[in-house]
Amino acid sequence: MKFDKIIVDSDVCIKLGKISSRNYIELVLPLLSDNLYIHQYVYNEIHWPQHATTQVNTLLKDGRILVVDDRLWNPLEKNLYAETVKRLSRIMVHPKRPTHHQGEIHSLAAAKTMGITIFFSDEKSLQVKVDRLLNTGIEENGIRCLSLRESICLFAKDELCGLTRSEAREIWAGCQLDIVEFDQEIWQPSDPF
Repeated sequence: MKFDKIIVDSDVCIKLGKISSRNYIELVLPLLSDNLYIHQYVYNEIHWPQHATTQVNTLLKDGRILVVDDRLWNPLEKNLYAETVKRLSRIMVHPKRPTHHQGEIHSLAAAKTMGITIFFSDEKSLQVKVDRLLNTGIEENGIRCLSLRESICLFAKDELCGLTRSEAREIWAGCQLDIVEFDQEIWQPSDPF
């Protein structure tokens, strides 16, 4: 199974890009969906580590991820996007930190406008805000915030395919998650017998 469409946040790219032993951005993102998007604002946030920037640029060059360009939308889409940005900004932006959370705000507004149901982000507690502000119940599917941790669990359960246990374990450790939990609860080693 793959997700229909995903929009990606900078935090997951940065975390995967910090693992320099393998190109995990190039490996994991295409395993999640064939329709990958990144908002221009988020793309501009990924300037470190270089390993992350290089991989995102490779995916762009190969056409496996597309930069969201709201300038190409029709007037109705532009209006929905702008109104969603305003709505999210009122709740998510602190006056003393006006640029904080802008990547999430613009990505979620694009997701709402484009009918993208998966936002791949490790921003904690974001789902509560999304449910309150965007998932009104009118549309068939709301936006789900998918974390790296959750995606690894889906690979472990064979709900997503293509990532080996050793690759998943390296990502888990690279994200500084509890490796004992991974080995004992998330993805136990196969029985050699």
